[in-house]
Order: sequence, then C-alpha cells, then structure tokens
Amino acid sequence: MAPQVREWFAQQRFGHEPNVAHFDFDLDGTPDWALEIVVSGRQLTVMLLARGTAFEFRLLANDPPDPFTYLLVNRRGDREFNFETLKWFRHPHDTLQLMYFDRPPLLFEWSNGRIEKRLVPNDEETDSR
Repeated sequence: MAPQVREWFAQQRFGHEPNVAHFDFDLDGTPDWALEIVVSGRQLTVMLLARGTAFEFRLLANDPPDPFTYLLVNRRGDREFNFETLKWFRHPHDTLQLMYFDRPPLLFEWSNGRIEKRLVPNDEETDSR
C-alpha cells in the first residue's frame, strides 16, 4: 500500500484500513469482511460473507498489483455525486468501492441475494455537454 494512500486515510479518519473493511455487506445483521490481498503476483479483492461460524468466499476482482488501489465503504445514507445523472444521491445501504488510480472505480452492492458489480464513472469519464 502506498504511503500516500495511508496518509490520506488517516487525514480523512475513515473507519477502516485502505485494504480491509468490516461491515454488514449482505444486510443480514452480521458484519462481513472485504480484503485486498496480493497472492501469487495478483492483487485480489475478496469478500468474506459471515455464515454462522464460517465465511463464504467471493472473489470480486483479480488485478495486477498496484499500491494505489484501495477500498472505500459507502455507509447507508452517505451522500455522493452521480456523474452519469449529474445529481447527488444517498446510498440506500452499505456498499463497497474498489478505487483505482488509473481507471474508474468498481462499486459492489448486495442486491436480490447476490453481489452486483458496476463501473462508477467519475468526472473524467463523463461528457456532460
């Protein structure tokens, strides 16, 4: 993890580490884990969904290692700008974003009993003319 990312996290006082998040992702009342780990030369983003005394493993992303990627948790009610609709919105429940340095982030959310993934355009990828 790049020191600049860690410093930014400390300044912003996020409630988690840049590569580890603990929150109720699947809305079942039990906290789950999201991790960014490097294994065999790949940077994996995984979700560990709490299932009683065990965890269900889900691979979210498999990327080349990059010290400038990190995880952001959007808490229910957090305000964010949608660069496609050009409007502010509030997150209806906790979601996870995988933030990249050189491309748009990926958003993961729990919907209809499964993990949904979508690209989150930012102001650089949106033509608002």
